[in-house]
Amino acid sequence: MGTLSARPPGFWKHFIGMILIGILNNVPYWVAISSAQAICTHFEKNGYIGAVTWGCVLFGFFATGGNAYLTSKNVSYVKRAIANGICMFVGLIGTAFSPNIFLAIFCISLVGVSSDFGEGVMLGYFAATDDNSLLKAWGIGTGISGLVGAVYSFLCQLFRIPYFYSFISISWFGILYPIAFYYMIDPNPKPVTEKDLDDLEAPLNQIPDTEKGVAPDPELVSKYKESIENSKETLHPNNIVVVADKQGNPLVLPGDEKGTELEEIPATQVKENSLEKSESSDEMEDDIEKVDSVSFCSGRLWCRALPFVFNNTLAFVFQYCVLEGLCDCSMTQEQRENQPYLFCLMSICYQVGQLISKSTARYFMTSKLWIFTILNGVVFTYMMINTPLRFTPFWLIDIMMFFLGSFGGLSYMNIFDVIMKLDNSTKKEREIMTNYTSITISGAIQIASGIILIFQNTFYRQYCKHN
Repeated sequence: MGTLSARPPGFWKHFIGMILIGILNNVPYWVAISSAQAICTHFEKNGYIGAVTWGCVLFGFFATGGNAYLTSKNVSYVKRAIANGICMFVGLIGTAFSPNIFLAIFCISLVGVSSDFGEGVMLGYFAATDDNSLLKAWGIGTGISGLVGAVYSFLCQLFRIPYFYSFISISWFGILYPIAFYYMIDPNPKPVTEKDLDDLEAPLNQIPDTEKGVAPDPELVSKYKESIENSKETLHPNNIVVVADKQGNPLVLPGDEKGTELEEIPATQVKENSLEKSESSDEMEDDIEKVDSVSFCSGRLWCRALPFVFNNTLAFVFQYCVLEGLCDCSMTQEQRENQPYLFCLMSICYQVGQLISKSTARYFMTSKLWIFTILNGVVFTYMMINTPLRFTPFWLIDIMMFFLGSFGGLSYMNIFDVIMKLDNSTKKEREIMTNYTSITISGAIQIASGIILIFQNTFYRQYCKHN
């Protein structure tokens, strides 16, 4: 019960709201990825599966980069959430009504932009609020979204839901997204302002707000009166007793024009304290101004973000090379023709791993980010070896996909958790660095898509034929 009572007001509303936003943000993206084959079949363009995948991430770099720029300009998170919802809605409606695959791919790219932009917005939001619990909720939501998207696509294909209805049925996600953002989480994260500071510049002889309503200690009042009586004989011009509060400000009690003592300090010290407080206030104001004016293209921040960018890029390259390329190449031609659902099953196993790992990430938090990068690389290497040799039974490949999703989810959660706790950095700097790192997600997927195209059409071509 003690833990529950310690929660800040609105904690559970914000936590559940962030899970919902994570689901809304990514389900359309995963539906498009999982439906790539169905889209090509609908338009009778069987060789365009790679183009559909590219469309999902084609403008992702510009989406996340644009969000980082908007962050540096302090553009409202509410405005960005509304823009993201509109982009998602238009993309899904356009995909449903597209008369040809080329327009469909363009509209799908808007869905991809929405997913990447929304992710960048929310990761920056976590850094701005400095609330680690929201990152955990986001991880749960994105984990659920992948599973929901994969299962939704599987059911649409299993029950032969028409292409049009499969996309039009989820278009309302774009409307609900900004509504959930506005009503279920704090839409305006509050940065440090002068109002949050102590009463550093309270006028002399005026009780600061933090001192009002506190009755003076009768013993101190008595001591004050006694000191006044004694001062008639011992008072010295350079050692005047001044009645002051704990900040060094002389105070006046109601009905007592001479003031009431909370502390007795020399007048010279009052002056020194005032100068020190003034200097401290100036320094804090400079810090506030510095926080609000962090450059988007800061070389220093790019250098600090480099380890996160490196690990995040490698992790996503390993995952998508396996998820989109090596899984397909691991299937025989007979399996592709008679058991096409096996590919969806591998994707579902991956998404289950993502969901479980992101939901339990708090038990596996570490600053050694390379651990999960290497584990993702191990699965990638195993699948690269298995593709030409085909020594692994299909049920074991499903298990490998589960581990790939788990390692990928833990890598994602740990990277952004470490950024949020980075020492010697302001909230705005951490916010900018999360944007830098999130940019690499779409970039890494594009790199992975390029690698897939290369090995499927060169040295792995004989194992990845689609006759």
